Amino acid sequence: MEYNIETKRQHALIKKFIDPDLYEILANMDAYLAGGAISSLFTNRKINDFDIYFQKEGDVHEVEKYFKDKPIWKRVHSSSMATTFENNSVEKVLDPLEYGKTYIINNGAVKIQLINAYYGDYKTVFNTFDFYCCMGAFLFKHQEFVFDPNFITDNLNRTLRFNCDSENNSLSTLIRVDKYKIYGYTLPLDELIKIVLSIKKMKLETLSDLKHFIIRLPSGFYKSVLRKELINDPLDKLKINFNSSNGDQLYKEFLNSPCDIDAIENIISDINSFNRHV
Repeated sequence: MEYNIETKRQHALIKKFIDPDLYEILANMDAYLAGGAISSLFTNRKINDFDIYFQKEGDVHEVEKYFKDKPIWKRVHSSSMATTFENNSVEKVLDPLEYGKTYIINNGAVKIQLINAYYGDYKTVFNTFDFYCCMGAFLFKHQEFVFDPNFITDNLNRTLRFNCDSENNSLSTLIRVDKYKIYGYTLPLDELIKIVLSIKKMKLETLSDLKHFIIRLPSGFYKSVLRKELINDPLDKLKINFNSSNGDQLYKEFLNSPCDIDAIENIISDINSFNRHV
């Protein structure tokens, strides 16, 4: 038996957050909104940001030009994963289907992230997501929502189920669990085991490998973890002056040092602590 999901309210809210000109540009590009914002719309949570995905790389740069021409939008972050623009002029949005009710967004600002790490259709991007509860998307061109078969059930049950085929960073996934617990989601033991086993598949032989996996986590934490490795190093590499004439070579040698389990434990401990205070 097939079921139809009423999505008028969610669609109307998207049109409230994203101005008509940008909406039309994204529709012409066949771009789509996917991930956490979709889950938030269907579970009535605050929206942290809107992640926009594209079919091809060139489209990202075209949309960046659109934001640069709009004074109300400010670029607040840029990385190998996404470029983030923020609009502080919108503090709340009236729920279009419920008189007097407002839909509050996180920190009183609309944030739109233009994802530049992955390109392709929504099914391709879904395969990069770690949890099925995130596998929802809104297609601007067709003005419709699409979901993984597990999306609705997992969000209704507030259950985190791990996508074993995900191309995502398993360390990042383990850390993200703490954030979802704040929203009332639970991680069954068998799903935790799947995540831990997937970490074993990661190449973590040197500190350079470790840096590769943690550099995309919250700003500054990869430096904090590497600093702890220095402190715990029996060779007392704290005395090394990386700013000296041969500093670059010393840094490369340091990154080639072995990575042990203590470094991974430090990451999880530090970043979980960070998540609890934001």
